[in-house]
Amino acid sequence: MSIIRFLRNQDFDELLDEAIANMEAAQIEAEAAKARAEEVEAKMKTVERNLAESKKQTQLEIAQRMLADNLSIDLVAKFTGLSMEEIEDLK
Repeated sequence: MSIIRFLRNQDFDELLDEAIANMEAAQIEAEAAKARAEEVEAKMKTVERNLAESKKQTQLEIAQRMLADNLSIDLVAKFTGLSMEEIEDLK
């Protein structure tokens, strides 16, 4: 084997090793990005759930105050968005 062929093969091997290392690094970064995205998604779901619970609690509190002022169930339902059954359960 001539020295030129040897050097060419060595350069190719180095380039191949570098390409493999770059691909492995990219794979690790992609996996880390995916994990971060899943974490953000889970946090967003928690926030959405907490907001929904907070909204429901606020509706119930408003309904209780309206009932305490002797407003009709129909009126309480209209302004709170609660069902008649939910309002009845507050009594």
